[in-house]
Amino acid sequence: MDNAIKASSDYFKWFLIPVGILISCWIIYLQHGWVTSDALLYFEMARLIADGQWQAATSMFKWPFYPSLIALVHMATGLSVQASAQCLSVTFFATSLWALIKIVTQFGGNQRAQVLAALMVFGSTYIAGDIMPMSTRDQGYWAFMLLAIWQLIVFYKHGAIKNGLAWQVLAMVATLFRIEGAVYILALPLALFTLPKSRADGKNILLFLHAYSFFILLGILALLAVLMSSSINIDAFGRLKELFTGFSDIEQNIKQNLINRVDIMRDQVIGEPFKEFAWFTFLLSLFSISIIKCFFVAGWSPAILALSNAHQSRDALDKDTFKVLSVFAVITWVIACLIILKVNLLSGRYVVLFGFVLIAVASIVAEVHLQQWKHAKFSNRAVLVVCAIMVLVGLISNVLPKRDGYHYEINAVEYVQQSLVDSKQQAVLYTSERQRFYARKPYEDRYYDEWQYLVERIEDGRVNQYAFVVINLDLKADSVAKETYLQSHLTQFKQDKVFYGHKKKKRTYVYRRV
Repeated sequence: MDNAIKASSDYFKWFLIPVGILISCWIIYLQHGWVTSDALLYFEMARLIADGQWQAATSMFKWPFYPSLIALVHMATGLSVQASAQCLSVTFFATSLWALIKIVTQFGGNQRAQVLAALMVFGSTYIAGDIMPMSTRDQGYWAFMLLAIWQLIVFYKHGAIKNGLAWQVLAMVATLFRIEGAVYILALPLALFTLPKSRADGKNILLFLHAYSFFILLGILALLAVLMSSSINIDAFGRLKELFTGFSDIEQNIKQNLINRVDIMRDQVIGEPFKEFAWFTFLLSLFSISIIKCFFVAGWSPAILALSNAHQSRDALDKDTFKVLSVFAVITWVIACLIILKVNLLSGRYVVLFGFVLIAVASIVAEVHLQQWKHAKFSNRAVLVVCAIMVLVGLISNVLPKRDGYHYEINAVEYVQQSLVDSKQQAVLYTSERQRFYARKPYEDRYYDEWQYLVERIEDGRVNQYAFVVINLDLKADSVAKETYLQSHLTQFKQDKVFYGHKKKKRTYVYRRV
């Protein structure tokens, strides 16, 4: 077993991880500096932290660990804040891949299974193609949580205290990226050691205490701090207070939003004679959305492979590893449901860990299919071939240049910058924060009404100070009315050029002063 682990270690050391780093660097390069609104917040916080303005940074967002890492890399390397964040993205992606391979090894996977798992990650258009090149704290969360789960699996199998402590420390670091990590800390060992275990050594209680030892110590210290200080209240815990207020937030959202939606469903959708099933139908829809997102966040191939021919592949899966990952996946789904009930939305980023579990299972199943290829049924061969094609298509899609219109906002800013006769004297009004970032202008805010921002400056005459006005005007129901408003109010400007996004649904207008 030790020789197999060493061989696997050499394999991903000299092949899979470097390939993953190269692919991630290339995908980030294809972005050409494209950013999200969340990334702009992290960049500004990192800049403030690097300048020593810690309070100003934390006032923007109460969970500053990821921006602090960006600032640290920025100060240590001299790279720009964005380049520093991109370095972290590559590091986190490689770490997630490394942890996934370790989990596959614990599953009983050989070198080919590890390669298959890596290929499924590379071929995931969402994980590798969309999220990885973004500068988001989710990537660090995935990396450290996968490392934590790997250590928990080893601890669950062998009971070594060093693995129990490693699980706790890594899970805490993951929680510093996203507060949802605290749910795994609270629930995962509790669920695992409550379930029956394959070995009857009577040590479940001791293992349970070892899995929580560090957390128990921190809890005692926190309790002592609360008892010794009369000024500490729930707000002093920062975003950790969401663990205490989460269900009240869900209750409030149900009262303010969900009840109205259920009323609409009861009266206008299902009607008689099924009105009494309105709540059931509504909740079933929400939970189904979370299930669909969980199973397909990593792509179709992992989901199909993980669910295919389960009775033949069951013996190839290490039972203890499967139990840990199953509980982990269930908790991930429960978190997804709670998020939907709390904020009425569910980004795929929140369930990517479920996708990594599917990839780990799918890699073992695919390896079993390959071992039985000569004697396999036509249906099993077809499943493997179709999934291989989908992974290959996804990989090619990830490494090809972005489609036309992807960089439309960047192109608009570059066009304006090149059109300026004197960049020091001619000012430009950029209506979106991303435009200002691309133009290297000071940060203002990431969330505001861009149209209202423009209208205020038109109404009070400030717009006349500018040589160019750059406006995002997406194709929506009110876009015609907004275009009419611009024609009648921007009388000292003419429409110079329009840059279109994908399928021309997103548009950036450039107005030049006459």
